[in-house]
Amino acid sequence: MELNFKVPKKEDINLLLEFYNQLSIEEGKLQFPYIHKKEMKEYLKRNNKKTRYFFKKHLKDKRHNIFLFAVINKEIVGYIHGEIKKGKGHFERIFVKKEYRGKGISTRLFKKLERKFKQKGVKEILSNHFYNNLPSEKLHEKLGFRPYSIEYRKKI
Repeated sequence: MELNFKVPKKEDINLLLEFYNQLSIEEGKLQFPYIHKKEMKEYLKRNNKKTRYFFKKHLKDKRHNIFLFAVINKEIVGYIHGEIKKGKGHFERIFVKKEYRGKGISTRLFKKLERKFKQKGVKEILSNHFYNNLPSEKLHEKLGFRPYSIEYRKKI
């Protein structure tokens, strides 16, 4: 299995949206187990315009944003997004199709992102994930991240 990387173009926004929606549903099940998949899909559909605008805007801003596709046999199997804010790298999102998980693709995508951050002068990478997202927690630890802070919230 030969893994290659490709920088998405604006023509790839629909695929990015598809991956983003799949990732959101999977994360949503972990974070909000009481919300049905149908409700999540409706929420994502309602916010489709905003999300499309987000990708369009961030794909243009190559100075602060890094997007990479993982490609195997001409098939795009995942993506990663990193952003530079105030001189620090932010590991924003990563997604790999289910049938390609457990093959080291996330690790290789991240290592590629890390090299790109270094080329842009970044010295530290920050990241976060929702509570109860054990797959994300394991990935972060595998990639060398260490817990730094905990955020609490209370609705009133």
